[in-house]
Amino acid sequence: LADGSYHLRALITDVASNQSTIDLHSGGAGVVVVDNTNPSASVGAPTAGTLVQGSVNLVGSAGDANPYTVDLLINGTVISSGSATSATWDSTTVPDGPVTFTVRTTDAAGNTQSQTVPLTVDNVAPSPTMDNLNAAIRGSQDISATTDADTVSVTFEERLQGASSWIALPPVGPPFHTTFASGALPDGTYELHAIATDGSGHTGTSPTRTVVVDNTLPTGSIVQPHAGN
Repeated sequence: LADGSYHLRALITDVASNQSTIDLHSGGAGVVVVDNTNPSASVGAPTAGTLVQGSVNLVGSAGDANPYTVDLLINGTVISSGSATSATWDSTTVPDGPVTFTVRTTDAAGNTQSQTVPLTVDNVAPSPTMDNLNAAIRGSQDISATTDADTVSVTFEERLQGASSWIALPPVGPPFHTTFASGALPDGTYELHAIATDGSGHTGTSPTRTVVVDNTLPTGSIVQPHAGN
């Protein structure tokens, strides 16, 4: 049958071919709706691959010729169910990382349709640490940092111990290492740290590491025996 509204009745025939008709609708009024067509469902926002944080506005769209219910789900958990096609979701209720956003429509006949897209939650700032350094260095030294998987860049900063301001080295991407050129610096004790930035703009700063810069040759002289002895 094509989808639509139908009026049903029963035709009863006995062995003598006598027939009677019974209307299956109370009082002879009413219809039954035949619906074999799935409703529509699609994700509006956020779109696939979006980086989300904090309070997220979930938006879908749905439609059907007959009454239907719209469910908005995160990782299979219903956030909203009813006639509304939008809802607000607190993304801090799940750990940082990948999640799925689904819009699901179900009509009165039980036909259903859904669309799912991947999202990435990022509410937590990265926590970088600087990798081991020699206690004293000269010339150029490779420095590196270990940080969270969602980090997109790291900026290393240095300053002479006791100085009030930091001097930034150019930011670097993975694998987060750069050259600390100490040759142009005065000898002394320096502080270094790493500032990591993730895709949402959150930043985290590593504990400070201390290193002695020593580019001056030592001096020495022979005291005894004297020359010519």
